[in-house]
Amino acid sequence: MRRETRSATFESFGAYWASIEAGTGQMPQAYLSLPGSARQAVRDEVRTRLAEFESGGRIVMTVEMLIGAGRA
Repeated sequence: MRRETRSATFESFGAYWASIEAGTGQMPQAYLSLPGSARQAVRDEVRTRLAEFESGGRIVMTVEMLIGAGRA
């Protein structure tokens, strides 16, 4: 078992959101299936929640995970 920390930096919210708009993956596909007004509401909510990760206009997020391996 080991603890890993990874960071991701995006130059702006727009740079972060571009991958969602591209529609790659399940969550972006679910987002793109929403009507336009609902998509805008989701985008606004995500932007509000990511504000705590903004620094100098950039978004910096860190995630910590535990990785385990074993043999049976």
